[in-house]
Amino acid sequence: MYQAILLDVYGTLVHDDEGAVNDVCAQVADLIAVDPSAVAAEWSRRLEASAEMAYGAG
Repeated sequence: MYQAILLDVYGTLVHDDEGAVNDVCAQVADLIAVDPSAVAAEWSRRLEASAEMAYGAG
């Protein structure tokens, strides 16, 4: 029996707005006095880690 159905719509039905992400990274970087690329790298790392955990071993 299925416990869940995962639909990957990222980049298909959900538009990736890189400009908005860059703006948020710049705003956060200003608040914590770091380079925006460091914020973007951490954002990507956490997003990928969340995706890895989302589907489990099965």
